[in-house]
Amino acid sequence: MSDDPKDTEETEPDQSGDEETPQPSEESGAAAPQRPTRGRLRKAAKERLSGQGDLMVASDQHAEFVIRGMNERSPGVLGGFLTRLESYLESLERAVFRIDNLILADSVHITIAPTAGELERARAAYRAALELDPEDPVRTKRLQDAVPPTFVAADLAVEQLERAERGEPIESVVAYGRGATERLRSLTRLLADEGLQLEATSAVAPRHVQQNDEDLERVARRLESVGEIETFEIRVAGVVTMADSDQRRFRLKIADDTTIPPALRNVRNRRLSGPYTARAGRILQDEGLWNKEIIATIRVERQRRETTGKMRSPKYTLVGARTRFG
Repeated sequence: MSDDPKDTEETEPDQSGDEETPQPSEESGAAAPQRPTRGRLRKAAKERLSGQGDLMVASDQHAEFVIRGMNERSPGVLGGFLTRLESYLESLERAVFRIDNLILADSVHITIAPTAGELERARAAYRAALELDPEDPVRTKRLQDAVPPTFVAADLAVEQLERAERGEPIESVVAYGRGATERLRSLTRLLADEGLQLEATSAVAPRHVQQNDEDLERVARRLESVGEIETFEIRVAGVVTMADSDQRRFRLKIADDTTIPPALRNVRNRRLSGPYTARAGRILQDEGLWNKEIIATIRVERQRRETTGKMRSPKYTLVGARTRFG
């Protein structure tokens, strides 16, 4: 790309996640695979967990999420992550759970477990199911219903991370519901922007997923291809200044001789502000670009035009920078 200040670039949202699920041909005679739905996914999780017997109501069972790569600049991220994680789990399965966290050096270990009340209800349901005849189909259903919702939510959470990372057709990820998909997008985007890593392990019959910041970036980008929020990047010339070092926020005064990209047409006085990623912060610091004229790469997050309701203001994040001259 030219350094000409009038050259601005807008990258359209990636639609690569919208591929169709391959269907077997009629000639093959194979049955078409069932389309994943939230109900089927929840049922499968309950079947898997209920097959572990009394482990599913054991007091020492918990799911664990570990964030690695924390440093003295990252503690504020923990609150944002915990809020997003709680909201995400609740969107997968209605549960009342407790969250504990332990900070160790550069990592945070977060455990998710049922409350005492939820666990007691699950144990009562489990005992009642065991009293039924083993051949009675109702017994199987009762055992599945006895699985603590907290464990179902954690199992679904790890599975959704796996599906998104494997690059499965986006429909199989959105099957959990657009609310859950949006919350996972927000969670993975936060960690990717901070350059952190995530490990997640579900309870009872553990699933495990481990993702570094590049993996999380790929997951976030896939999830950004659907839902109410569209995401894309633009490049624009201007002077960058630090608005708040503690909260990692920047201000950009767009150069007077630069054509404002269409995505920034609502920006007042040629000024915009927002957070900057850990990577962008390192570039600005290491290359001495603060208070200098740069070519800024801005990620824009905004509601899709076809969505209904009150339109929220776009969010601008500085994700990259290079000197404008030289």
